[in-house]
Amino acid sequence: DLDRYFTNYETANVSHITSDGRLGFTSGIEGQSIGYNEYLRQFTPEMYYSESEDCLYTVWRVTTAAQGWQGVKIQKLAMSGELLWSPEGEDVLPLTETTVGYNSISGAPEGGFNAFYMTLDSYAEVTGYASRILPDGTYAWSDDIRTVTEPKGATKGSMKTSRLIDDNHWIVMWTDARLLPEEEKSNDKIYAQRINHDGTYGLETSLKETVSKADAKLSAYSEDGSVLFLIDMEKGGMAELNLYTVSGQKAATLFRGNLNEGTKHIQWNPALDGGVYIARLTTENGAYSVRVILK
Repeated sequence: DLDRYFTNYETANVSHITSDGRLGFTSGIEGQSIGYNEYLRQFTPEMYYSESEDCLYTVWRVTTAAQGWQGVKIQKLAMSGELLWSPEGEDVLPLTETTVGYNSISGAPEGGFNAFYMTLDSYAEVTGYASRILPDGTYAWSDDIRTVTEPKGATKGSMKTSRLIDDNHWIVMWTDARLLPEEEKSNDKIYAQRINHDGTYGLETSLKETVSKADAKLSAYSEDGSVLFLIDMEKGGMAELNLYTVSGQKAATLFRGNLNEGTKHIQWNPALDGGVYIARLTTENGAYSVRVILK
């Protein structure tokens, strides 16, 4: 976000540095503006490079001068810096009297990308949304925008999105202060939603069948700075246990090899930053995940 000429109107610019240290965009050291509009302020640009298309996709938040109206725009850039869509960018969320935040971007199968963001409306209702955009700038899903977070009436925030997983889905996580039936007062908890490539939610049918034939169970327990993983194998076979960040990056490999039938204990003393991670056990018949919180 730049306000180079002290106009109180920030602009979002991007530079491309090649592997040999040269500036890849024709705009040179000034960088390439991802959207031209002298009446809108531009904030929090997020980018995704599509290797298959050799182009850069971006999503960012725009506001009017006093930020009373806000929206979300997207752009596609060639690796020369040429803007391939409208010079102002295309609207995912047109300007509206709402507050927008936590915008992010992730790759999609067969090209294009997914855009994610949260809104806070005039009724103090916070909602997360997702849109899948095709390489030509059109929407892949019939209703364009899918709601990610439910139910209404709960304070939400800090939405984060994984990379595309297994070429067919994304995991979205957020803090949520919804009041559960057994609670007298609400407290922030972490909730997650799986969004499939076709815009549906949760496990696909084929994955449900895999789970029903589960050959293993994974559990994790944190105590005194270490984590104990319990792997229950119905039958022996090859297995691999990896730890991932919520954005989908592999953080550690904890086990790889053959496991006998029965229970395997893996004690792990982490040397990672605190936060939320996903432990994923992969066997010959499926994959199983649990959430791990490091303090």
